[in-house]
Amino acid sequence: MWEWSDHEIALLIEAVKSIHDGAARGTTLKKLSKRLRRIAFNRGEIVGERYRNYLGMNSKARMMEAILYGIPDKLHAPNEDFNRVAATLDSPEYTKLLKEAEALSAGAEKTDKRRI
Repeated sequence: MWEWSDHEIALLIEAVKSIHDGAARGTTLKKLSKRLRRIAFNRGEIVGERYRNYLGMNSKARMMEAILYGIPDKLHAPNEDFNRVAATLDSPEYTKLLKEAEALSAGAEKTDKRRI
């Protein structure tokens, strides 16, 4: 449906790592949804309620868990872009990408639900 940018994938990876380290799945994925919607908003994109919503975050998180931790996901085939970004995880390129993603999603915690 909507292609994921490398910045969005990096934020997904960080959310999945956080969940793997014990963070609450629901809360973490809801925050991720807000951040990704904020990126779209900051870019001037108009998005509907389904854009990067919680259900989609859960689906993509399961795919990323399979990539990062080998947790089986029979519903989703691995995505080439997700695999590519995950392969850079411990590199300077990934660190730069993550910093850019965090800057792009700035203000997500203060998001006005009526605007996004």
